[in-house]
Amino acid sequence: TEMCAGLIYKLSNELSSFVTFNDGLLSIAVAWLLENSGIEWEFSSYQDTMECDFIISTTEQKILLECKRVEISNIEVKVKKSLEQLVSHMNVNNNFDKGVILFNLNFEKLGLNVSDISSNFLEKVKRVDLIGKVQILGFDDFPTFVETLY
Repeated sequence: TEMCAGLIYKLSNELSSFVTFNDGLLSIAVAWLLENSGIEWEFSSYQDTMECDFIISTTEQKILLECKRVEISNIEVKVKKSLEQLVSHMNVNNNFDKGVILFNLNFEKLGLNVSDISSNFLEKVKRVDLIGKVQILGFDDFPTFVETLY
């Protein structure tokens, strides 16, 4: 009977476009939360030659936010690759006060200390000046992060 229901009903065009959106529901949820919090943001804009998922502007800071949808396998490698990309973006454009990578995972449940991974990576690439300016978040940490912006 589930198969029959699947044949009879289909997603609305709007919902279908959200589900199949290139950056996924994570980006849509981020935009919704920022918008409903009254925070100024831009989506998928270009800074010099790089594409930024989100640029968040408050009266005090300009934040580069990159959203990452990943699977759990090799997560530590994926976190480091994402850090590499973020640092590269921040090297190209030093107008950002902070860089944030938002993953679709809950790092606490995975037992992964992303703060240590981040610090070790920044030391390795000789960008200790970015420690404290680069942050890695799981999706469940994002609402609390947004609260710190206003």
